[in-house]
Amino acid sequence: MGLEEFQSFPNFCEHLKDLKSLTLKERLLQVFLEEDVMIAKDEMQRNLDWVKEDVNDILLKLKESQEQEKIKELEIMAERLGLEESDMLSLNREKKDIRFSSGFLISQNYMRTPTVDNPNELDCLVPIIIAENVEHFYTEGTVLLASQSDTVAFSFIVLNPREVHKVFEEHVLSATSKRPIDVYRSKPNSPSVSVTLKRRTEKLHVDLVPVLQIPFSEYKHIDWPRAKTRWPSQELIAKSKETGIDLVAKQVWRPTFSRIENILLEDIDRDGGRRKDALQILLRVLQERWQDFHKTLSSYHLKTVLFWACEKHPEFTKWETLEKSLNVLLDELIRRLESRAVPHYFLSEVNLLRSTEQLSELLLQVTELRRDPVTYLEIQNVFEYSPLDIGKYWYSVMNSQIRLYSRQIKFGGHVFVSSGLFE
Repeated sequence: MGLEEFQSFPNFCEHLKDLKSLTLKERLLQVFLEEDVMIAKDEMQRNLDWVKEDVNDILLKLKESQEQEKIKELEIMAERLGLEESDMLSLNREKKDIRFSSGFLISQNYMRTPTVDNPNELDCLVPIIIAENVEHFYTEGTVLLASQSDTVAFSFIVLNPREVHKVFEEHVLSATSKRPIDVYRSKPNSPSVSVTLKRRTEKLHVDLVPVLQIPFSEYKHIDWPRAKTRWPSQELIAKSKETGIDLVAKQVWRPTFSRIENILLEDIDRDGGRRKDALQILLRVLQERWQDFHKTLSSYHLKTVLFWACEKHPEFTKWETLEKSLNVLLDELIRRLESRAVPHYFLSEVNLLRSTEQLSELLLQVTELRRDPVTYLEIQNVFEYSPLDIGKYWYSVMNSQIRLYSRQIKFGGHVFVSSGLFE
């Protein structure tokens, strides 16, 4: 990283002033975070902004498709039963069917085979809506729907995850049929329906995942929160339990804890620590340096390791600086890789480290990063430049800017100059 990375001379001076009180390693890590990591994060946010619009549009059309299909079904049933149009409303209320919400949640993982999260790939969880007069129960990978009528006390139906996925896929295909969007199944037995969204030169792959929301207490295998832990707080635990768990439609119904994980991440640096920044650095390294280890390590592993590290080290002093936070996170990652196990944070008997391929090579890379992050990340020491070097650089920059903006177009005495010079 060189001086050219800074956008303006005043910004560069202000940057040096802010970093003056930090250690050299801390300063350089901060520069890497701001100039390498945050730029990539901004790109992801830009992608998120327009993806949300497109996904929202797809789900709204999906909702319309469901409603039109429902009306047709009701008309056919009414005709067969000889019902009047006024009777269709009561028939509508009695119909026990499944719908998909037009709302969605951006997620990072739903317990699929670990892969490296690409900035051009996103997961969207789409909640399944069940009729108000139908209750659902979860047990050992199976979901039962229970409904009551005037003639039958209770009737039970097994909610088949494959059928749910099939119906969802059909609705997505219908909702995207008139748009330049590719729809495909990402992998065999995948719970997602994948779409490729295009905007100008950008192309993003989005996994739409139908999920069924259940109360926290219904999933019996969870071993969280653990006794005598100081992180997360009791307030955060209560909020997480209230949020509940989502089930995804695979061969059987499988749990995902994305909503709880989002709650924990949002609150993780309430004390002013640098936990999330340390995680962002490792996510960037994973994407740029550790692509060859994608079968072994994913972003979900790193997030899980962070949760375990926070539980093991709840004290603020371990996380008060970026350097300390990165060290704690890397130490925990090295420990987990050496033990060949990254336990799921909520289901600790589940080992997320499903592949140990190239594990030794990965461990060497992580150890090298821990030993000397500045050298490993190839962070150029911008603080070693002399005032003369800085002056020469900014003299050349300003000269080129002046030449560029001196090409003014004059019409009727007015001068039109791009505002870029003053940004």
